[in-house]
Amino acid sequence: MITKEKMKEIINYYSKIGFYTFPVGANKQPLTPNGYKDATLDLAVWEQWINKFNPQALAVDCGRSKLVVIDIDVKRVDGFKSLEKLELGIDYKNSFCSMTPTKGMHIFFTNNTNKPIKNSISRLGEGIDVKSNGGYVVLPPSEIATGIYAKYGLWKGRPANIPDKLLKLLENIEKQESINIQSNTSDKTVFKEGERNDNLFRLACSLWVKNITEETLVNAILMENSKRCEPPLSESEVRTIVKSAMKYSQSNSYTNQKEEKRNDIYWLFAASVYSDPETAIATCAWLSPEAINNYSIRLFWTMFLETRDHVKAADGAGILSDIIDWTAKLSPSDTALQFADRIDNDKYFSDMDKLSHNLKSAIYNRDIGKLNETIKKMYGYTSNPDGRRLNEISSAVSEFKNLVSSNSDRIIKTGINKFDSPLAICGLERQTLSIIAGRPSMGKSALAWQIAQHVSKSYKVLYYSLEMSTISLLARSICPIANVQWALVKSGNLNDSQKARLFEAAEKFSATHPNLIVDDNPKSTIEIWKDIMSIKPDLVVVDHIRLLSDKGDNENLRLGNITYKLKEIAKVFNCHVLCVAQLNRGTEARTDKIPQLSDLRESGQIEENADLVLMLHREDYYENSSIDKTIVPIDVWVRKNRDGISGGKISLQFDLPKQIIIGD
Repeated sequence: MITKEKMKEIINYYSKIGFYTFPVGANKQPLTPNGYKDATLDLAVWEQWINKFNPQALAVDCGRSKLVVIDIDVKRVDGFKSLEKLELGIDYKNSFCSMTPTKGMHIFFTNNTNKPIKNSISRLGEGIDVKSNGGYVVLPPSEIATGIYAKYGLWKGRPANIPDKLLKLLENIEKQESINIQSNTSDKTVFKEGERNDNLFRLACSLWVKNITEETLVNAILMENSKRCEPPLSESEVRTIVKSAMKYSQSNSYTNQKEEKRNDIYWLFAASVYSDPETAIATCAWLSPEAINNYSIRLFWTMFLETRDHVKAADGAGILSDIIDWTAKLSPSDTALQFADRIDNDKYFSDMDKLSHNLKSAIYNRDIGKLNETIKKMYGYTSNPDGRRLNEISSAVSEFKNLVSSNSDRIIKTGINKFDSPLAICGLERQTLSIIAGRPSMGKSALAWQIAQHVSKSYKVLYYSLEMSTISLLARSICPIANVQWALVKSGNLNDSQKARLFEAAEKFSATHPNLIVDDNPKSTIEIWKDIMSIKPDLVVVDHIRLLSDKGDNENLRLGNITYKLKEIAKVFNCHVLCVAQLNRGTEARTDKIPQLSDLRESGQIEENADLVLMLHREDYYENSSIDKTIVPIDVWVRKNRDGISGGKISLQFDLPKQIIIGD
């Protein structure tokens, strides 16, 4: 600990050699109101500070003390090596230096020229900062949170004059800064309200990466603000923008190092695919080629998804020999999936970073429209998995023969006899996509949920309830068993007998449906793909398809793309995918309310991707009757059946209170 008397001796020494000093805290931040601007040679002022703060550290105002300090950092990179490359011939032992707590070094020089030197960060080289006008450094023997500053080298009088070679290097940096600023500010476009913050931020980012100092950057942006912004922003707003731009750009300065690691991940992914192509298709076909920021690897992955031939894909991308070399770098535990997940995560965070900038800009400008739009994009953001299957005919024939010879369960029975009849749809076929469509409250979800419950008695079922909560969905099954209305449960007006029946019904339902998994969280097709990879269900139900969060240029293309992905899931994982879809109002505009395929087209080109399209119709739905009905007729029209007869009608009954389809 530095006593008050010892601190006075230290201050006296520095004042004699012309060092303007001021007290700092354990975090190196000034303790005085105006920071380095309060630095002084006056011992009387320092005595007041000593009595008030009892400081354990002090710093020097480099500008007023006519100092240029070379700050060598060793935490991120070896600044000493960077300094050696400059060939300045600095002899540390015979120079005025101090060692920092992190094993770095401050090298002090006196600047007796009339040429002011600006502060800079890594402009001379990686790990070398310059402190002069407007900058300060902590002096020995200060003690801060990370350790103690210690004298090193030759401490006799003031530091030596700055070497000519170093002075010229610093002058050249400032000249280059001036050129960089002029090249970036030659555009005289006026920035109106709503675009000022965004444009100044972009300009600050473009200048900061061109090796200019913080002080120069602030002055340049302040000047552009006064010239081009209508009306100009306040100085405090401009400084905030500059700070944000510097932080954003500094985080990107690590991009080069990260980019090398990311590029290695791309090559390791490609090598894993090449080493085990079959597993790669089963586990990684969801990965979009657009997520790969390496042209050669992206081309390889695109060609592989199209051809399923890893050798042709590597040769076509021109990387066959390279990819073989990279396979030698794989460890036994490496898989294509782990690299695909890493690539997908990197793409996600990269895109979210861009969106966060838009969010910040919208907040600055109080642009509620842009704010809501950006939040919506961030909430609904997903990657788009891709993968197409193409087998040689011999492989397909072999698969077909296996199907014939083994009593395969390729057809999954729905539990509704009229559906499962060979004269109807025969059941749900694996590796295909079905659609149940109808107007709101027609019975779509009831039918899908009933099928899922029956199938889960024998097979594993994954039910995505995107419209209803899991509790509401379960209530449709449990409440009728207990003969208790769901409305009573929600209101809390239950007697002991009703509660007992509900508990018993719930336990019974759980015991008879052990293979049923319900997920009511927001989902995209890429998340569904990943779920299925681990769960491996036989039946997947999506209720309903419009609520999936995948993005698209318009709703028609978005839903068409979703159904394409879901059908690909059915093929790759040998399951059936059943989706609930809503019809447009076309039926209500016609005298004949019976739904047609054309009623589905405006909801996306779903019917083109689906193998089976079922459309529900109830006459009572369109009747203006005050008579309460319990059981009503419901017709299921087979509007598309890729492997069967289309255009037929399956007549069933619908129990409205219990939300159950009766088909026997």
